[in-house]
Order: sequence, then C-alpha cells, then structure tokens
Amino acid sequence: MPIYVYEHVDAMGDQCPEAWEELESMSAEPLAKCPWCGLQVRRAPTGFHASVNILTTRNIKEKGFTTLVRKGKGHYVKV
Repeated sequence: MPIYVYEHVDAMGDQCPEAWEELESMSAEPLAKCPWCGLQVRRAPTGFHASVNILTTRNIKEKGFTTLVRKGKGHYVKV
C-alpha cells in the first residue's frame, strides 16, 4: 500500500500538522477533510521511488566488484 501525503487547502486548525502521511490502498478514495479539524485537505504531489538492483552477474566486474564463491569453511575463491 502506498503512503500518501496530505496538506490543508486554505486554512489550518490549531492542532493540525502542516502535512502528514496516510497509509492507504490505491483504490481508496482520497481524504476530503482533516481528521483533526475537519477543514478541506488534498493529496500533496510527492516523488516516486523504485529501487533497482544494478549489480548483476554479468556487469559486476565492470562495476569494479569481485565475486567470491565459498568453497569450504572459511575458504573463498575469486570467480
């Protein structure tokens, strides 16, 4: 489930944070009102991050890394 950031549209209540995060399913309707003061809120635009493993068995050597394989207890061999 993604985490969405919400912020107030116009005014903000005394007990409200400036912005906050909500864990919601993608199919859930966005919040319309602040859970603390009841004023109108909107989802704030946020960045998206996806991690990708850049080290593969094919490119590990060209990235400057060495592959070691365990051949016994405490014994490793460079591949």
